[in-house]
Amino acid sequence: MGAPTASYTPTSDELYARQWTPLLILGALPWALIATVDIFIGQLILSKANLKCAEKSGIKDFLGLSIVFSYLFLIPWAWIWMGFTWEFKVRGRIVRLLRPYSSLMSVGTIWLLVFLATLGVFGWGSAEVGAGVYLGCASEAPTMYMFALLLVIAYWIAAFCSIWFVVKSACGGRIKKNAKAAVARMTDTGPTPEDLVKKAFDSHDHDKAGMIEEIDLATLLADINIVMGEDEVDALFEKIGKDGHIKRARFVTWWNVHGKKLTSKSDAAPSDDEDDDDDDDV
Repeated sequence: MGAPTASYTPTSDELYARQWTPLLILGALPWALIATVDIFIGQLILSKANLKCAEKSGIKDFLGLSIVFSYLFLIPWAWIWMGFTWEFKVRGRIVRLLRPYSSLMSVGTIWLLVFLATLGVFGWGSAEVGAGVYLGCASEAPTMYMFALLLVIAYWIAAFCSIWFVVKSACGGRIKKNAKAAVARMTDTGPTPEDLVKKAFDSHDHDKAGMIEEIDLATLLADINIVMGEDEVDALFEKIGKDGHIKRARFVTWWNVHGKKLTSKSDAAPSDDEDDDDDDDV
């Protein structure tokens, strides 16, 4: 037999890469598609835009800015795939002008800066598209107006999806854990009477075998507030006991059918405080 192979534990950098690479690299593909469509179709539409509408609305200026930011996004995005090193020596010193991204953090930083800048541009563009209906751009320049409308819609859908995935990747596990804990706290009504009966039974199960001996039955009944005489206890054991023992499931079944009616208090089992008092007396 060969020597057992040791289990591999990924480093923190590897875990970080697994967590963020799909989002930062592949998650940017929808943005790249939107930017590409904006550049090619947007420039074509702007070259034939209705100038009369442009005088009343900022939609044409918005489309021009959106094309600029599309270039600002596509250039660093393309550098992920085609990045290379360009350097030369100056008096014995190496001067590096270009190099590939050094880490995922640098990629994420660029995406964040571009996203924050486009928020303002597309917020303004959304307002202009809304106002374009009242200024007549929807009828005077329907192609330009419809393209701007679709561009704004695509941007905000991609933005909300990106924010959701970032939040999920960053703290999704923590949020899920806290939500489960909150639900558990809201739905937790404390131990049921049956739970307390089982707890009392287990306290007399010294061998943890799921059963108690005959001599423990009277004490168990007293612990769960059932008052019986000696003859009644003996009769009960004859009914539910076997071979000098009573099984837990058998006793709980009897308690659910008959024991609740025999309790001397409104609660079918003692509270935790009463259990503590009994322990002190012992």
